[in-house]
Amino acid sequence: NEKGVDLLVDAWRDANTGQLELTIAGNGPLHDAMKVDLPANVTMLGRVSKGHVQQLMLGARAGVFPSRWYEGLPLTMLEFLASGVPVAMSGVGSPAQIIDASLGQRWVFRSGDTASLVETLREIADDSWCDSSGALARKAFEADFTDSRAAERLLDIYQSPSVQRNNKGIGDPSGSQSGL
Repeated sequence: NEKGVDLLVDAWRDANTGQLELTIAGNGPLHDAMKVDLPANVTMLGRVSKGHVQQLMLGARAGVFPSRWYEGLPLTMLEFLASGVPVAMSGVGSPAQIIDASLGQRWVFRSGDTASLVETLREIADDSWCDSSGALARKAFEADFTDSRAAERLLDIYQSPSVQRNNKGIGDPSGSQSGL
């Protein structure tokens, strides 16, 4: 329930997204109960292999994360962005801030709010908006989440004055242990 899959299915019913299909990968405590009353254009796959997930991502129009609870930085979100697939995210925590900054507020919906998610799903049905957002998704990944960018940020941290000041005394020839 904290992942918001029930909210997503309810919003999908109301969004009238035309020919779009919703595919849900993963397994959780609500999986069996939710499969009973799904709309015709919704498929719940359950647990799938990593390779299958990657295939689904590459063929996706968008990723949707309807979580009701804070999530750190979902790897799946980064994989969508790396694939050039935009992500709609509930407005909980730093992932929502990343999506807002890189794709825009239209990709962030109010957590736990079906009406807000319905609006976002209707936006996803807009071909031109979704296509242009895909390019922004890849650009966001390249700007902030590649290996080389992570290494640059780590070096920046190590070279920052606060780290230099906190490490004073470690390996200091004067023998001072003030930084410990």
